[in-house]
Amino acid sequence: MLRCGRRVAASVALLALIVAGCHGPSTPPAVSTTTVAADPKEAAGDEKKAAAVTLTPEQIKKLGLVTEAAKSVKYGREIPGFGVVMPHEPIATAVAELVAAQATARQVQSALARQQRLAGTLGAVSAEILEGSIAQEAVGIAQLHLSQQKLTALVGQDPPWADSDNAELGKLATGKLKLLRMTFPQDVMSEKMPWQVRAAHIGASEPANSWATKKIWNAPADATVPGRSLFALLDSRYAAEGERLQVWASTGEAEEGVVVPLAAILMHESKYWCYLEKEPGKFSRTEVDIDKPTAGGYVVLDRIAQGDKLVVSAAGQLLAQETNSGAEPD
Repeated sequence: MLRCGRRVAASVALLALIVAGCHGPSTPPAVSTTTVAADPKEAAGDEKKAAAVTLTPEQIKKLGLVTEAAKSVKYGREIPGFGVVMPHEPIATAVAELVAAQATARQVQSALARQQRLAGTLGAVSAEILEGSIAQEAVGIAQLHLSQQKLTALVGQDPPWADSDNAELGKLATGKLKLLRMTFPQDVMSEKMPWQVRAAHIGASEPANSWATKKIWNAPADATVPGRSLFALLDSRYAAEGERLQVWASTGEAEEGVVVPLAAILMHESKYWCYLEKEPGKFSRTEVDIDKPTAGGYVVLDRIAQGDKLVVSAAGQLLAQETNSGAEPD
């Protein structure tokens, strides 16, 4: 009986050793290089926020990671179109004719008024001369009206300057200001005047390379291009006469936001994202709504503030680090 008990105990011990050998020694779990959001409830409830990636200065340099500060912008729905910078010579000619007609009209009116004051005195002129002066006044007024109409055919019926202040008109005549004629698709441009127009050289649509103006008014329709035509004043430094430009008309209410450039946008799981460096070396992925496109990127009205650091280079490598995929984003 004693020998039998010892055999049973030995068998049990041997079985225990075999089971332990099959499972092998226990190993600690791998540590991820991606740190989760500080508040798990907040991360779970907000799909527009994702985990953060923490990198050392050496890793940032090795990845070639570059950031730039988010720039504020006023956003309104933008309608694209094309524009051309008008030559200033026809405007200069029309302005010169207008100035000459104004001087002639003043002269004949003054002469007629003087003759009428002298009527019935020793210095009075004959009735024939007086009638001639009245006719000259009518001709002078007609010439003035004609010169005014010639000018409106060039610059439109309702320019932004007043009749008593022709400083901007004089700058147009000398070429210090440029007249930009723009045409937009009629089916998307309402009759309401846009509150702003941006212009840029063909192919240079980045907001930093465009010029905005708010001095906009109606232009005569262009018989060669269907659509709605507008005029705008443009600084002479920006474009040459005769040059064709890309233009965007801002319609609707203006909203304050920031521009996320295309270089900062990446796509992951059928959504659009960008990375922000909220703290030195800590990069957080934030979803970007693309329903407000603008030249060179997208306008975001919340979650990103002016001055926030946007990753504009190596964002794909950050996503690979975060997801541990080791591959480029889709």
